[in-house]
Amino acid sequence: MGVDLSLVVRNNFAERENRKATLAKLEAVKKLLDEKFGDGSFSIVNIEEDKYNELSISDVRQEGKDELMYINLYDGFWLIDTAWRYHQYFSIIENRFWLRETMFEYIRLLGATEAYACADYQTWNNKYWKDEDTTFDYWLRMCCKDLGHDIEVLDIQDVINHKGTFYNKEAVYLDTFSDLII
Repeated sequence: MGVDLSLVVRNNFAERENRKATLAKLEAVKKLLDEKFGDGSFSIVNIEEDKYNELSISDVRQEGKDELMYINLYDGFWLIDTAWRYHQYFSIIENRFWLRETMFEYIRLLGATEAYACADYQTWNNKYWKDEDTTFDYWLRMCCKDLGHDIEVLDIQDVINHKGTFYNKEAVYLDTFSDLII
């Protein structure tokens, strides 16, 4: 059983219970993503028509892969739930953090410059998760309670200097992407 990467990206959306407003927000983001990555790469999926709306992303640039991630809209945040493993976020390939840089592209398109990187055990796969009722503030309290401390800011230089596997699957990091922001 793998530990998948989740990213929590703050937003100012507070109308998730309003289906029309939620779908309008999802359509706007779908349009941005299609403009950036190509029409047909993204689709809106409604799991339960009255409660749960999520933007399902199938990235056609990755041949043979479907649903590499979901971008879910909640009150106060986006949840990017990926099929990549959490440790890959910290992996350097050809002197780059490929997955981290890729995720940053999506985060910027969502209107943010930072995100909370964590394992799926700190989001939808956590015992405290309440899908339709989860807000950013609730999620943050849940994480701090589960961790027993505040969330750490990711220092990418620590990752670069570390020998072996850096990540701790129990950790949640605030990634400010300060090394990627020009």
